[in-house]
Amino acid sequence: NELVSRMIAQLCREPGLEEVFRDLFDVEGAEVYFKPVHRYASDGITASFGSLMAAALAAGETAIGFDDPRRAERTLVLNPRKETPVPLRADVRLCVLSESEL
Repeated sequence: NELVSRMIAQLCREPGLEEVFRDLFDVEGAEVYFKPVHRYASDGITASFGSLMAAALAAGETAIGFDDPRRAERTLVLNPRKETPVPLRADVRLCVLSESEL
């Protein structure tokens, strides 16, 4: 619900995003998936969100946030700053727009 609410609010502020959202809500368009962060980085204890964005883009996906179940203030972090550290643990997932669940 939070993700949809944020998308609608963003569309109200930025009408030019209509085509992006049309693709998201189209049956044949991209979908939101949560994929293990280790798909995008494997070395180290953390990676910057910016480096994970670049890895997702190289895979044909768009990273929009991450899910960290151990984070105290909230679990789902949407649109973090590129320099935000993301833990490279098995329980952390990258939130991506993708054509495929795989």
